[in-house]
Amino acid sequence: MIIQQTATFITEKLAGEPEKKDPFLALRSLEIDAELVKTFTPLFEQAGFRIVLDAVRDPTGMSRKLTLAKNGGSSLYVIAVDKCVLGEFTDVTFSAFNTLLYLFGASSKVRIISRDLDVPDLGFDSIIEQWEQFKKIRAVVIPWKHIAALLRENDSETRFQKFQLIFKLEPCDKPVSQAAGPITDAERDDILRIMSAYASGAFNLTPQAAMQNLVLAADFPDAGNFSGSWSGDPNSNSLRLLKWAKDDHLAYPQNHPRKGQSMLGWLLKALHDQTISSEDKVILARIVVDHALIEDAAIVSNLRTEASDPDVPRHQP
Repeated sequence: MIIQQTATFITEKLAGEPEKKDPFLALRSLEIDAELVKTFTPLFEQAGFRIVLDAVRDPTGMSRKLTLAKNGGSSLYVIAVDKCVLGEFTDVTFSAFNTLLYLFGASSKVRIISRDLDVPDLGFDSIIEQWEQFKKIRAVVIPWKHIAALLRENDSETRFQKFQLIFKLEPCDKPVSQAAGPITDAERDDILRIMSAYASGAFNLTPQAAMQNLVLAADFPDAGNFSGSWSGDPNSNSLRLLKWAKDDHLAYPQNHPRKGQSMLGWLLKALHDQTISSEDKVILARIVVDHALIEDAAIVSNLRTEASDPDVPRHQP
């Protein structure tokens, strides 16, 4: 009898349904697949966005990869959630899905795609409503049938129209041509931290010489006026130089080859090019790109590629 039961169990295992995925493990990565990236990228670009592979940290410190569409200061998260999560509402899938709330800052916009799933199981809609009430996160689950229709559409104009409807792009999501707003407090703190660390540990340079090196690398006018005025304190020097470029002297003068361009942008580029950590290089590249601080197309292209590094999480907005 026992042998027969064992044989039956093995037979059922071999021929039965595949083992269910762990919803928590399924949500470790939220990246959309290569097919969707290839389809969405030109459509988002046509709408004035650029697609970057990014990452955010959850409360446990784990980095989760996802896709981010950026339009100046506006961002739209596009995430993939496995069907094993949204297809069946249980205590486990509820708990797993609700952890996503802590990945996004207040007022974030999120578009959720679950391959082969049109409608989430009952219960998930109420969770998304709670997200909006609690943190004003505007999340929308896009039915897979709409994505499938978009993938089948061959007419470029019709495809773009469908894309706009599917992703519910709002009037505020129109292309932004001007630079984004001023740098945030978090970005300012990052700049000061990186600059101070560079001045403290620059190879074979005193803190004074390291700061003067940045002034020269940024080709600031009257750079010689700085020489001899630096203190031995990297923190105070960093505060002084950042204030000079960010608040007191916003743009290069008319008689300079970079006339009208942002002094802050070129200061960050000069700092970026020093011997600093690769993660700090990504952070500086993001600040330059997000705030359109440099106009040179070739430099911006290189920085944009670097800024898209998914292994360096962004600050929560």
